[in-house]
Amino acid sequence: MRQGAAHTWLKRAGVFLAVVAVLVAGTVWLSYVFYPKNNSPEAGMIEAGANGFLGEPKNSIDVLVVGDSRSFASFAPPQMWHEQGFTSYDACVPGQLLSYSNTLLTRAFTVQSPQLVVFETDSFYKEFPITDAMFQLLADKVPLFEYHSRWKHLTWDDVTQPIVTTWTDPLKGYRIQSGALAADDEEEEGDNTLEAVPRNAKIYLSALLAMCREHGATPIFVSAPNTVNDGSGRHEALQALANEYGVDFIDLNEVVDQIGINWQTDSKDGGDHLNYKGTIKVSTYLGKYLAETYDLPDHRGEEAYASWDDSYDYYLETMPKE
Repeated sequence: MRQGAAHTWLKRAGVFLAVVAVLVAGTVWLSYVFYPKNNSPEAGMIEAGANGFLGEPKNSIDVLVVGDSRSFASFAPPQMWHEQGFTSYDACVPGQLLSYSNTLLTRAFTVQSPQLVVFETDSFYKEFPITDAMFQLLADKVPLFEYHSRWKHLTWDDVTQPIVTTWTDPLKGYRIQSGALAADDEEEEGDNTLEAVPRNAKIYLSALLAMCREHGATPIFVSAPNTVNDGSGRHEALQALANEYGVDFIDLNEVVDQIGINWQTDSKDGGDHLNYKGTIKVSTYLGKYLAETYDLPDHRGEEAYASWDDSYDYYLETMPKE
């Protein structure tokens, strides 16, 4: 290559790299501007309730629950606090895919060091194309892709203020489910066909379990009570998966009588999700089981955890009155 041609090529390459650098810097800056400056709903945080652990004191959550709507309909952290004294948080959204569980868990480990991570198993069966997972990973790295629609709500504070995380949900991610619709007898029989976890979900699950262990957290599988897909086929598939990964599996469908679930009164939608009556029973059973089995700490009476008593008071005030 002649000296002149080489010089021209280097000049063009330099211009190209400069343009790329400007684009990257611009994207980073815009991501900062568009990202909410707090993790509250008012600030524009997407799925603020599931991300409320960001506002909790650092390393104050003992148990993190990850899953879809069955999770936040079944497990009430304020009640488990009141009865057992450990702290927990439902990092859960409706229809949650394991790709978003990865997002929440990654965020959680930046500020929390849970002793246990509870994976509610319904989300294992939600199939998703790899393109959705790739977009979620991209949005995690470049928030502009997820928050671009905030442009009409931007203020000067979004340009000048730092990002803080001071908001937390008083119900700790739990969402009260009112109403009641009885499960019919046919649904209660369940399905005995072996129901394997989809391949893409299994790949993600393997990575999530590795992340937990890397951060010193013990992962466990828990199936919330339901009559829609509680057959032995799913139970056996999940037990085999738990055995493969070396994690404990707690299928609450196997102990609904001990829990005291009444499918005529304790579901909001015919057996798919529990209502608040079912939540109370499950939270009492699971809270006691987790505290005793995994030797969870009892923080009741500790000044640093006094706000959890306020959370329980709020829980009682907002629960439906019979």
